Amino acid sequence: MPRLPGFISAFPDIDIEMHFSDSLIDLAADGIDIAIRSGELSGWPSYVSREVLQFSWVAWVIPPKKQRVHK
Repeated sequence: MPRLPGFISAFPDIDIEMHFSDSLIDLAADGIDIAIRSGELSGWPSYVSREVLQFSWVAWVIPPKKQRVHK
């Protein structure tokens, strides 16, 4: 979120509250105006959504320490 500090400086009257969760919630019932979600919105046909970016997951694995140490 590298642009968030600049946004907050430019618009000091906007309150920002962030919650991080992997569950689907009822945005209207919880008083949430904007949500960013990675993944599908299946089962929530009343939501209006738009894709804002695409990304790929990459898993990095390093060998155990024993294998990295040269004898």
